[in-house]
Parts: sequence; structure tokens; C-alpha cells
Amino acid sequence: MKKLFLLLLTLSSLTLGVAQPVPLGATFTYQGRLSDGANPANGSYGMLFYLYDAPTNGTQLGNLGIASVPVSNGLFTAQLDFGATAFDGNARWLEIAVQTNGAVTFTPLTPRQPVTPTPYALFAPTAATANSVATAAVQNAGLAPDAVTGDKVAKGSIQPNNLDTNAFSTTFWQTTGNSGTTAGTHFLGTTDGQPLEFKVGGKRVLRLEQGIFSANFIAGSFQNSVSPGIEGASIVGGGQDFNPNIVSASYATISGGTGNEIRNNATGASVGGGGSNAIYSNAYNSTISGGGFNEIGTNSHSCAIGGGSSNIINGHSANSTIGGGTENRVENDASESTIAGGTANLIQTFSFGTTIGGGYLNTVQAQTASATIGGGNRNTIQSNTSFATIGGGFTNWVGPNAWAATVSGGESNTAKGTNSTVPGGLLNVAAGNFSLAAGHRAKANHDGAFVWSDSGAADFSSTATNEFAVRATGGVRFVSAVDSGGATLAGVSLPAGSGSWSTLSDHNAKENFSSADTREILERVAALPIQTWNYKTQDKAIRHLGPMAQDFHAAFGVGEDDRHITTVDESGVALAAIQGLNQKVESQQAALRAKDARLAALERQNQILERRLNDLEQTLSARFPNQLQTQPTP
Repeated sequence: MKKLFLLLLTLSSLTLGVAQPVPLGATFTYQGRLSDGANPANGSYGMLFYLYDAPTNGTQLGNLGIASVPVSNGLFTAQLDFGATAFDGNARWLEIAVQTNGAVTFTPLTPRQPVTPTPYALFAPTAATANSVATAAVQNAGLAPDAVTGDKVAKGSIQPNNLDTNAFSTTFWQTTGNSGTTAGTHFLGTTDGQPLEFKVGGKRVLRLEQGIFSANFIAGSFQNSVSPGIEGASIVGGGQDFNPNIVSASYATISGGTGNEIRNNATGASVGGGGSNAIYSNAYNSTISGGGFNEIGTNSHSCAIGGGSSNIINGHSANSTIGGGTENRVENDASESTIAGGTANLIQTFSFGTTIGGGYLNTVQAQTASATIGGGNRNTIQSNTSFATIGGGFTNWVGPNAWAATVSGGESNTAKGTNSTVPGGLLNVAAGNFSLAAGHRAKANHDGAFVWSDSGAADFSSTATNEFAVRATGGVRFVSAVDSGGATLAGVSLPAGSGSWSTLSDHNAKENFSSADTREILERVAALPIQTWNYKTQDKAIRHLGPMAQDFHAAFGVGEDDRHITTVDESGVALAAIQGLNQKVESQQAALRAKDARLAALERQNQILERRLNDLEQTLSARFPNQLQTQPTP
């Protein structure tokens, strides 16, 4: 705090008793000592001087400023001129405000300094002749005392009520307007440092105050005020006797309304109107457009509140905005943040570049950057969760530490993992990094898991990292082609309750038919290498059986390429081979049946011959019983 010590107060241009007819000036010399902390001040300082009729409060009787006052080893000298009428014999006090080297604002010095008797020498030489001078002036103007009131009026036809049209009208501003004026030469106002006031009904409606560099403009209620030491401030109107508008910062503006306030050092701040809005100290270049009971806190520069009610941007926030609504709040050190509207939305401390579009009771918690809540009700982005998004919905959560996570909407959904996503639905949780959970009660608990759950009443959870899991108790369909009307031409489906896929194989979806040589296919299948093997991506203990795609494609020439075997082709080859095998078996069976027939015929012939032989033997035995020997029957 600067300390001012009065050393000497003298008149530099007044000499009593001089007989020369030289007009007496009103300038006097003021000398003082200025300290900067514990050391004498040095340099060039801007100074404002205010003349009051009391040591505290009181009425300001004049002011003037000096842009550059040299101060050497604490000592300075200033030439002051408040006009001779400022000193009427009553006590006066001088209040001084100092603009330090390089500073924007002025620092008032306390206490006020009493004005010593020396300047009253201005009053002394004229006091004795004041009445005679006034009398002579009246007489020279052709005026005489009024018989009733004692006031001086014109002799003859010149009366106060027709002064605008008398011979002296060129020296007065007429109520019906003047002509022949010259800008800069003719003016309404003062030639000293006194403010100029306009009154209506005995109350001030406009006050103009000249500062060092710029004037203050105070209109509206006579209780509206601009604090001492302030310049370039404007109160355009509004205010009430018991609820005035107050500006305590240079180059700040209150356009209207009542009870609005711009406090110390909020340079360039503005309040457009409304009621009981406040911009606090050092909140420079900040704006409240209107509404009521809105506040921009201390050291929150370049912030804005568009309107609404009871919205607050707290201290140390920069370039933050509340568009409107009610009871929305941007807390300390939450810079570059925006609440567009809604009710009771909150951006907490140390959040940067965050946004709440609207809604009710939405919160972006502390230390969060570039996060967004579009709207909805009671949605929350938790601490340290940058680049996260909640589009809307009800009681959705992101975080904490869920970098760039997203909940698009729905109800009671949570995204906990980095870059995790919940598109919507109800009671879904994307807990793993890069996971996705959608539908109803889907739980993507593992990194990279994609979980979609139907409307079932139980949780459906991932079981492994990077898993694709779907609960669809009504079945699953994949359609890969449709006609111009949208009818399915190709695809597969997993019917409700089924454990295998169904491939669309409708005759109407196919063309270019040709018969297959099943015997040839059987031969190719017989020649096809069949091996057991494992995928490189699986454990070698997990074995599979089948041909290679290249061998399959070379043998049968079907499918999209030689790296894949489609299930429809594999099944078709198997069925064709079965048919070929059946044909081969049937052919062999026919040959065997022919052989069996031939053998049966030979057996019958053999039996006939055997019977004839037996008959012949019996006949010979009967004729030649002694000549034939019985032979064993073969």
C-alpha cells in the first residue's frame, strides 16, 4: 500500500496587496512524499485528485487528473486547480489515487489529506468586494431589485420569462433551441473539473464525470454510482433508490436493470440489464447479458452469462460461458467451459473445455478436459475423464478415468473403460477398455468385448477378452443380399432355440443349374488329401480334420477363392460323393445278384444230373445185381 505524506501546500500564483490589474488564478502547488512499501517511490505516476467536504464519505466538490507526475526519491509536486468557487471558507479534504508504473487501475491512498488554509487566500481578496461586484454586474445589465422578492429583474420589457428572446439570448441555451452555434465554442457544461448533473423533479437523472483519459456516464437512478478513481465507466440507466447499479471498474458498463454491480478492477466488464447481477473483482472483459442473480466470480476474465437466473461462474475461470437457464454453475478454475442452459447443471473445478448442453442436474466432475454432456437428466462424467461424452438420457455415468468413453443415451448405463461405448438401452455396462455393451443388462466386462443383450431379465456378460457375444433368444439372421423389393436373396439364420445355422438355399434364389457327375466327384473325394491339423492362432493340442482350401478348390473348382471352403460347397461335395458311392454300391450289388442267379441255376442243374445218375444206378443194379458193386455216393 502506498503511503502519502503532505509536506507543503502553497499558492504559486497568488500575491496579496498587488496593485496591478492582473486576473487572479486559482492554481495552487501541492507537494507530497510517496513511498512504495518501505522504500521511497521513483518514476512517473498517474495521479487523480478529488476534493471533498469531509474526511470520509461526504460530497465530491471537484476532481482532476494528471497523466504523468515525476516522483524522485519519494518527492513530487503537482499544480492543482479546482476553481475559486471550490473554496468558500469551509474545510476541505484531498483524496489522491495513484496509478503505479505500468498498471491499468488507480490505487486510492488513505487517509484523505486536509487542505491547509493557504488556498483560501483565493477567497480572501474577493470577499470584501463580492457584493459590490455583483451589484455592478446587475446595474450594467440594466437590472433593478424586484419590489417583492428583492431579486434583480430587468428595467423595462426584459423579464426572466422572456430571457430566451431578449438581446442577451446568444449567451444562453434557449428552451426552444439555439441557432448560429459553433461546435467546440458553444457547449453545455463546466470549464473546471466539477461533474455535470441533470435533474428532473429535484432528483439527479444524469451525471457526467471527467477522468484523466475518459469520462464516466451515469444515468438512471440518482443512487447509481461510479466509484472514485474510475474512468470510462457507464451506467446507461435503470437502478432504484434502494437498489442502485454500481460500477467500480474502469471502462465497465451497466446498461440498465436494478441492483447490478461491477466490482473493483473488472475492467471492460458489462452487465446488459436484469436484476441483482454481479461481476466481481478482476473479472475483466466479462459479461452478464441479463437475467437475475447471476454472478461471475473474482479473477474470472472473459466469461459470459447470457441470462437466466442464479447462474454462477466462480473465480479463476477464463473464457467460460453459461448461456441461460437457472442455477447452473461453473466452479473455480473451470476454463473454456460451457453450460448452454437447463437447470442445476454443474461443471466442477479444474475442468477445461467441457460442455453441458442443457437438461437437469447434469455434472462434469473435477479435472476433466473436453468432456460433453448433451442434455438429459442426472447424467455424470466423473473425475479425470477427458474427451468423454454422454449424449443424453437419464442417470448415465462415464468414468472415472474412462478416457474418451461414450454413453449415447438411454437409462442407467455406465461406460467405465477407456474408449468404451454404450449406444443406449438400459442397465448396460462397458467396463473393459474398447468394449461395447448394448441392449438390456449387457455387461462387457473384458477389454475389447462386444456384448449385445436382448430384453431378457438377467445379466448377459462377456466371458473373454475381445469376445463378440450376443444374446438373441428370438433368433439371429444375417442377410447378405436382397432384391429390389428388399426380399432376402442370400444369408444365414440361427433360429430361436437352435444350435446350428440355417443357410438360405431357396431354388428361387439360384440360377445356372447343371448336373454333377457324382461318380467323378466320389473319385475326387477319394483322391482328396484329408489331414488333421491345428490353426496357428490356437494351441497345437486343439486338433481339426479336413482338406486344405487350395486342394478343395483344385479338385472341385467351387467357392469364392482358393483360401476358403464354404459350408454349402463342403456339404454339396459330401452329398455328391455319397450319391456316387451309392451308385457304385448299387452297380456292384447288381453284378453280385447276377452271379448269384447263375450259381443258383448251376446248382439246380447239378441236382437234376445227380438225381438222373441215382436213377441210372438203381436200374443197372436191378438188372445186373451180381455184376455191379455198390459205390459210395459222392
